Order: sequence, then C-alpha cells, then structure tokens
Amino acid sequence: MSPSTRRSSNVSRWVALSALLVLIAPALAGCAGATFKRGASPDSIAAAERACREKTATDEEYAGCMRERGYVVSSGVELEPAKR
Repeated sequence: MSPSTRRSSNVSRWVALSALLVLIAPALAGCAGATFKRGASPDSIAAAERACREKTATDEEYAGCMRERGYVVSSGVELEPAKR
C-alpha cells in the first residue's frame, strides 16, 4: 500500500468515526452519568448502585443514596465540587 493510499484510508476512517460520534453523542448525552469513589472496585460500585436503585424511586433519591455511601455522583452535565 502506497503512503498516499494509506493516508487516504486513515482519513476515511477518521471521517467515518467522527460522523458516527456526531450521530451517537446526542443519544448518549441523555443517559450519561458517572459514579465514583476512590478505592472502590467495579463490583462494589455495581452493588451500591443496585442497592440504591432498589430502594429509591427518583434520580434525586438515587444520587442521595449513593452520596450517603460516600460516592461522587455526576449527571454528566456538571461535576460536583470536591469536598474539602
């Protein structure tokens, strides 16, 4: 494969991936969020999320439940300030 063909192939991939991201990003933005706790394993995060989802009815109650367990909860739009 010549360098110009390889470059054209890479540009085509970049354009395709960029277009895909533009199409998918709005859909993901509606459900984006993050839960974080320093030192927590993926299993412990999943267990806490399950427990809080089972005992709460709204997103606000869920976020409060996770915060009570020491997690930082972000809606994906804005992050909470660090506690000092």
